[in-house]
Amino acid sequence: MNESFYHKLLESTASGILQVNIDSKIMYTNTALNRLFGYADVELLGQPLQTLLPDSVTHQHHNWVKAFINSNESRPMGQGNVFQAKH
Repeated sequence: MNESFYHKLLESTASGILQVNIDSKIMYTNTALNRLFGYADVELLGQPLQTLLPDSVTHQHHNWVKAFINSNESRPMGQGNVFQAKH
């Protein structure tokens, strides 16, 4: 399967999906996520993930990311962490 297949798959889902790099910069958002937050297709690209996080969790999220990167655990990011995002 090629990259085009995966792109179509991500774009066709009803769930909002984003990809961030090691510096927590947003590298990809699908159409559902853009609609959910009211952003244009490329508006979030290159922005810090904190753009979508409430101020009350921004600092804690940074610590969660550091802990995730430094751990040897294999688990989905965000598992067990529930918070609201900015709209």
